[in-house]
Amino acid sequence: MYKKLNQLKELTQMLRGLTFFGTCDAGMGASTTVIVCAELAHLGDDLFNTGWSMVILKNTNSVGNAPEGQFRDITDYVSTTGTFTTAAFGANVEEGDVICVMKNELADWADGGRLDLILDTLALEATVDTHDADIKAKIGAEFDGTPDQYDVEVTGYDSSAIASNEDGSILERLEWLQQNFGKAVVDADQGVSTTIIDCLDMAGFGDDYFNTGWQLCVLVNANSHGAAPEGEWRDITDYSTADGVFTCAAFSANVEANDVIMVARDEVVDQTRATHRLSFSILPVAENVANAAEVDLVAPAAITLTIPTGATKISTKIVATIYASNMAAAAHSIGLTLQDNVNAGGWVDVINLTAVPLLSLPAGIGAMGSYTIVIDTNAIVTGQTYQARWQVDSNNAGSVNYGSEFTFVLEYNFS
Repeated sequence: MYKKLNQLKELTQMLRGLTFFGTCDAGMGASTTVIVCAELAHLGDDLFNTGWSMVILKNTNSVGNAPEGQFRDITDYVSTTGTFTTAAFGANVEEGDVICVMKNELADWADGGRLDLILDTLALEATVDTHDADIKAKIGAEFDGTPDQYDVEVTGYDSSAIASNEDGSILERLEWLQQNFGKAVVDADQGVSTTIIDCLDMAGFGDDYFNTGWQLCVLVNANSHGAAPEGEWRDITDYSTADGVFTCAAFSANVEANDVIMVARDEVVDQTRATHRLSFSILPVAENVANAAEVDLVAPAAITLTIPTGATKISTKIVATIYASNMAAAAHSIGLTLQDNVNAGGWVDVINLTAVPLLSLPAGIGAMGSYTIVIDTNAIVTGQTYQARWQVDSNNAGSVNYGSEFTFVLEYNFS
C-alpha cells in the first residue's frame, strides 16, 4: 500500500505540473473573456498563450450553471496581474469563481468526461501527505526489496493484483494513470535533435519497452514557449533503458535540453487526436431566373474560417443544397455547377455537373425539385473568407424560383 501511496504522490506532482488552480480576484469585473487571478500571477508573460486552456470549476454565485465546466483556449497572459484572455465563455466569469489552467492535451482528455478523474486524483494529495509519515513509522523500509512480498507480509495487501481501470476504484484509476502517462524533463546535456531524445528521468523500464504502441509529446519548449515542437506527438520507434534514450519519428523542430516531455499509450493519444467538427451555416438566398443561358445565382455572405488555437485542419467541406420551383408551364432540365470563392480570390468551380442535368422540374406551375451534395472545398486556411454559389443552366427560358443553402464544415484535430 505504501508503494501505491508513493506512486500517487508522484502522479499528483505530475498533474500539478500540467494544471494550475486559482480563484478569480475579488472585485474582478464580470467578463466572458478577461479573467484576473492574482494567485496565478508572476509565472512569466505569455507563458499560457499557446497550447493551454482554462476550465471554470465552480460558478461561485450560481453553482452548476454556465460557465461552470466549460473549457476555453487561452490567447494571452499578463504575468504581473495574473490576467488571462480567453476565447469567450458561454456566460460571464465573475469574482470568486474557481478556475483551472491546463495543457491542451490534458484539457482535451478532461473535456471528454474525465475531469472528475483528474480532480479526484489531485484531491487525494493532502490525504497522502497526512498518512505518509504514519505509514513509514508503522511499517518501516522494504526489508527484502521485493514489493509484492513486502505488501503481503507487512500490510496484508498485494498491490500487484490491482487492475488498470480508468473508471474503477481510486487504486484502479491510479494504476491506469501510472501505466498510461509519464512526464519528465529532457537531459541538460541533450544534443539538439528532431528524433533522438535523452531523458534520464525515464530510464530503467527495460530496452525496447516503449517501441510499440507508445508516443512522445513535447509539452513545453523550454527556451521558446508555444513554438514547435511544443504540443506535437510522435511515435516512439526505439528505447534504450540505460540512459532513457528515445528514438521517435521526426518532430517539426529540434527537441532541446530542459524541454518537458510526456510519454503516453496510443489509446490515450488517440483521445486527444479525435476528429472534431465545426459547422458554419450560411444564410440561404432566393431569387427568380427566367433564362435559358448559364446564370450565376446570388452568393450568400462570406464567412471567415477560424481554426481553434493549437488545432490542425484535416479537411473543409461544403454541404450545398439548391431548391427549385417551376413558375412556368414547360418542364425544365437544369444543369448545375458548384463554385466557391476563397479569400476574395475569384470564383472557381468545385464541381461541374452540367454534363447530365441533375435537377428536373415537371411541367406546371408549382412543380418542385432539389439537389444536395457534400464535397471537399478548395484550399482554405484560418483567417480566410469563404463564399459558395450555384450556377444554373436550364434548357428553356421559363421562370424558375431558386433557393440556395450552404453549410461549411471544418474537420480538425490536435496533433
